[in-house]
Amino acid sequence: MDSIGYMQVHLRLYKGGELYDTTAINAYRECYSTNTELINVEHQVVVDESKVHDLVHQVWVKVNESDMKFLLHIPIHKSDEWEQIVLDGNYTLGFYCILGELSSANSR
Repeated sequence: MDSIGYMQVHLRLYKGGELYDTTAINAYRECYSTNTELINVEHQVVVDESKVHDLVHQVWVKVNESDMKFLLHIPIHKSDEWEQIVLDGNYTLGFYCILGELSSANSR
């Protein structure tokens, strides 16, 4: 089985209430980019500057057709159900998190 890092995040971007694009990303300390025809996603695990959590998955989502960018800080966790964030009046992001083997490891 391939490693998914701290967690795997399944993303569903909705535009105007309709499914616009989907992808999945794995959370690691290194910065990665995942691109589809419709969106670009840059992401990495970083220290939570707000100190609410030890680590968060920092996720930049760029919508290619509009050049809109959204920044999310997703805590390392396991989702019980799909979670949603309204990004603006036109876009909503749904995400579902699955914990990986690094989530229980020392995060130093």
